[in-house]
Amino acid sequence: MTTLLKSCAYGTLAGAAVGLASLAITENPGGKINNVARGASLGLYAGIGIGIYLVNNPEKANMDYGQLKKSEEIQTQALWFSPITNQNKIEGAQLNWARITF
Repeated sequence: MTTLLKSCAYGTLAGAAVGLASLAITENPGGKINNVARGASLGLYAGIGIGIYLVNNPEKANMDYGQLKKSEEIQTQALWFSPITNQNKIEGAQLNWARITF
């Protein structure tokens, strides 16, 4: 139960943070304040899904990804920049971070 509740809490917080960050790129942030609630709601749903998955696969929930051998096909903590383009014009850059890819 703890795994499910933590997953829901983290999902809700992450979704609310994304909703809050989306206000920075909108033209009328005062009129779009519901983005925070919408992001929190979608994050909660994602957290529920991940929590159910982890409850049904307890070996995944307790796995220490930092202790993996180099021979395994899992890359940890990849960080890279990539440009945001529109019609061959660079409009900005984005920072990507993949905690675990497999």
